[in-house]
Amino acid sequence: MLVSWNLFLQSFSSPTLDKIFLIFSYLGNELIFMAVVAAIYLCIDKEKGLHLAIGLFSSFTLNSGIKDFLKIPRPFEYNDMLRRIDLTMSPGYSFPSAHAQMSSSMAAGITHYYRKFSIFCWILALLISISRLYLGVHTPIDICAGFVLGSLWTLFSIHLSQKLIERKKYLLLLYLIPCYLFYMWHRDENLLKLTAVFTSFLIGYLIEDTYLHYNVSLKLHVGFKMILLLVGCAAIKIPLKLLLPDMPICIYLSYFLLGIWISLFCPWLLLILKQKKSQ
Repeated sequence: MLVSWNLFLQSFSSPTLDKIFLIFSYLGNELIFMAVVAAIYLCIDKEKGLHLAIGLFSSFTLNSGIKDFLKIPRPFEYNDMLRRIDLTMSPGYSFPSAHAQMSSSMAAGITHYYRKFSIFCWILALLISISRLYLGVHTPIDICAGFVLGSLWTLFSIHLSQKLIERKKYLLLLYLIPCYLFYMWHRDENLLKLTAVFTSFLIGYLIEDTYLHYNVSLKLHVGFKMILLLVGCAAIKIPLKLLLPDMPICIYLSYFLLGIWISLFCPWLLLILKQKKSQ
């Protein structure tokens, strides 16, 4: 009964549909959402980008904690009738769906700040969630739980982060406590990556906001900002991936540098370029 919708969707399966739903599933990858948040932070609205980033990172932490506490297996593990089409993006446990939670977190945050994009975001979140059913890695219960948790948590997190900033901005670092506690409890590599980025992103933001005062209204082309952002991320990620061993501390370092590039060094470099352009 739990996998009846999975079996129904897979009854229409074909190589073409497999590829289409794998693409939608990939769009639910946390790195894609991180790139969107970074673009908003640097190019559209720094404060809104900050709140969206906090909502997204903390939502993933919540998802990881619940998954490891409940330890519910993937549906293909207990039902042989299901095809497991997704062979690379479904490690760990099933409930709640991280793809559904992250995509609904992003959709809720975008809807909160930019209503004109809400329909597109919710349709994309729905397609990402359906792809996880088709691929046989989640049940409808996993998807619904992820949708509800992601939406509600993000709206709560936006409200909470606004209150913390009104008091003392460094109180945002309190968000990191459950990240490290959950990682110590559940040595998940994806959680390690997100924790590293979240840590350096918040530290970089606090330093930049105190000393640099970056403003997205700088008279530099949005396309140039995005190119600089992506080139910097590639310059950090690719050499470290090739040179460093695949150890937790090295993984942490590479993702830590990504976060601090986004929130501190990229804004700092943009400010320098703006000053030179003015002169």
